[in-house]
Amino acid sequence: MTFLTPSSASDEKHHRFSIFNRLRSKPNDEELPDASLANDDPPKYTSGKHLEKKHTHSSSEGEGSDGDAFDEGVSTLPAYDTLSVADNASSSSPTAFCPTLQLQLDCLGKSSNSAFGATVRPDPTCIYLVQDNNVLYEEQPALLSLREKRSSNSCTLVTGASYGDLIGRRGRLANDQITIGTTVYRVGPYRPPRVALFTVDQQVHQQLPELVAASDKEPAGTPAWDKYEIIGKSIFNRVQTIRTRLGYFEWRYATRAERKALSQELIEAASRSGDGALLTPKEIAKRHSVNNLMVLERVTEVCGSMDHGGQSNSVGKPREVRRPVARLIRSKALRTPGSSSYSAGNGGRLQMNLSEWTSPAADGDKKPTEADSEMAIALIVSSCIMMLKREVDRRRDQEVAAITS
Repeated sequence: MTFLTPSSASDEKHHRFSIFNRLRSKPNDEELPDASLANDDPPKYTSGKHLEKKHTHSSSEGEGSDGDAFDEGVSTLPAYDTLSVADNASSSSPTAFCPTLQLQLDCLGKSSNSAFGATVRPDPTCIYLVQDNNVLYEEQPALLSLREKRSSNSCTLVTGASYGDLIGRRGRLANDQITIGTTVYRVGPYRPPRVALFTVDQQVHQQLPELVAASDKEPAGTPAWDKYEIIGKSIFNRVQTIRTRLGYFEWRYATRAERKALSQELIEAASRSGDGALLTPKEIAKRHSVNNLMVLERVTEVCGSMDHGGQSNSVGKPREVRRPVARLIRSKALRTPGSSSYSAGNGGRLQMNLSEWTSPAADGDKKPTEADSEMAIALIVSSCIMMLKREVDRRRDQEVAAITS
């Protein structure tokens, strides 16, 4: 039997390359590392120390070889864009949203056990004030959304008896039902709803007669403060875009991570309040878990970025900056009493952040007026009601498709 053994040539070749590799990997005398790293133990890194600038020598006073002061625990990577980081955090984390006004939309919507394909009754959608997380049901609504007939989705947003408390101008309104917005739904594809907003002061100043509720026409003799259309962004999602004189806005449905984060925030707040002594942790979690969350964001396209000194420059590609201005929360504790999580178009807690239209203007910016803040409320409420009507229409389309299939 013949045994196969490596040839001398192959052994010599393998030996030669092994010596060559060892010679390459062996450091020279002038490239020896620091004595502190000569042992076998790996270097101990502190927080961010491995991200620092590479330096060769340092004095006991904390000066680098180039004369620049450094801190061993602080990273010297380029600072992130503070504006984009803050905006991304505010749009992705519901806990960063700080509401300045809360309203309760009282609407039952279309339940799962309703008649297939039937439209909902033209009941008015009442919007109540919320103070200290308590809905003021004993008082008159601040706003009313009225429909003229059952077969039409077109509606009119009018002021209620407590509208003066909503805008902080009690006693200055001559009429309790003044039209501040109309939404006209048009039949046919590619015909988005049209919305018109009207200021209250102009109508009171003109001393108009009593307006007919839920009319699809504009108030006679009153020019609209703004007109716009609510357009779907894509056929693959339910995002609705709104381009107005107050800016560009988008209604969207929150992700599962956002709902989970907001649910945890509400559960912790309820545990610290009086519910923690009356309900068990399981009951609190069931009551305050968010089933549905809609977010309204103001989208601004900016160019450039922020440098280390906080000054903006023109370097960088255009990007979108999103700021949440409103959100509709629907949970067992916040949705309309009598509705369930399976109801389409049911109401809930509408939270708004109106700081952009109520805070003093920055240098170079236009100073917000009372009309801007009032029209921002009308825009948010009317567009939110439109989103609820979209849910009802979607449920009806699904039921009709199930019947005809």
